[in-house]
Amino acid sequence: MEPRKDLYLYFHFPFCKKKCDYCDFYSICELDKISSFSDAILIESDQHSELISQSNIKTIYFGGGSPNLLSTNKLYRIISKLGEYNSLNKIEEFTIEINPGEISKEVLLQFRDCGVNRISIGSQSFSDKDLQFLGRIHDSSQIFKTIEMVNNAGIDNISLDLIYGIPHQDLNGWKDNLEKAVSTNVNHFSFYNLIYEEGTKLTKKRNQFLFETVNEDIEFEMFKLAHDQLRQNNYQHYEISNWSKPGKQSIHNSAYWSGDNYLGIGPSAHSFINGKRWRNCRSVDTYNTKLNQGLTVIENIEILDDQKIIAETLMLGLRTSTGLSISKFEEVAELPFNEILDKINRKFNNTFVPKFAELNNNYLVLSLDGWFICDYIVEQIFEITKEIKYDYKKDF
Repeated sequence: MEPRKDLYLYFHFPFCKKKCDYCDFYSICELDKISSFSDAILIESDQHSELISQSNIKTIYFGGGSPNLLSTNKLYRIISKLGEYNSLNKIEEFTIEINPGEISKEVLLQFRDCGVNRISIGSQSFSDKDLQFLGRIHDSSQIFKTIEMVNNAGIDNISLDLIYGIPHQDLNGWKDNLEKAVSTNVNHFSFYNLIYEEGTKLTKKRNQFLFETVNEDIEFEMFKLAHDQLRQNNYQHYEISNWSKPGKQSIHNSAYWSGDNYLGIGPSAHSFINGKRWRNCRSVDTYNTKLNQGLTVIENIEILDDQKIIAETLMLGLRTSTGLSISKFEEVAELPFNEILDKINRKFNNTFVPKFAELNNNYLVLSLDGWFICDYIVEQIFEITKEIKYDYKKDF
């Protein structure tokens, strides 16, 4: 028998009290559909029962949306369903995302009793002006109250999300955010620069010139400020957007960057199993209807070819503080890395190493400057790899 592979489970809960102006994740505000959705998610779990039963379940993650709107009875039903296929005794990390001001200590205690041991709080900013601009429905004082409630419920593994590069936000405002974030003493932070996704309210306002966006150079200064300030407070910058206290990295998210198998359940959820990727339909109504008819909700199945495996190896490796394994890259690209490194260095006017990256124990590790333009670097290395492989083919 083949050894059981690790599996990381993600559940997408697509319901919110209000859609935030910047948000591109699939979510709706029709809360009356939660009950029928909760029944459908049990059916989809059944469809994946063989995979779940034959794997080592390492983590469970409920994202959204606002999973704090899921009643504990419904959460318990989902967990009980998983328990029919596999023992959940070895779950290392069970995370639920919550929003400040939308949960009580009683519910948190019930979550804990269901096995939840990590809470991710969508705080986004400690500035009420920023929160109002983003269309959030909480204020900054509720962030501190929510953290206190989570701690009092006996869950001490807490992560906070913050957004920088918000219009009208300057370096001093971001510094104040960082100081307040550090003062909470939580274990983990995820910081994201504000992105204007197509179709969102915020992008429409930007296109109407209703506000001025933050200059990219200022965003980079904010990124560096976060790196320096958190490092001074014993947080490790272990992935482009993520910082943690030692030993408190997100196990679930790290699985994505390591290329491990993960299964997404719920509308618009993504999965990656043994080199095959797919996405579920992006509609609660379609999701419910198909599952109740015994049909699959899987769409866009993609089997990674050699080129996509190379691109994925680059993208995932270079996002982390460990860096890109040169031996792994040479294995998937079937090329000597020195030749690629020489060309990428020349493309950056011989400044790629050490300004944007360094070599460390057979890993290519990006610097802060490199991380800030990571997507561009991945694109350039990928194009160089394709050019060299094409030249090799011409020679034979």
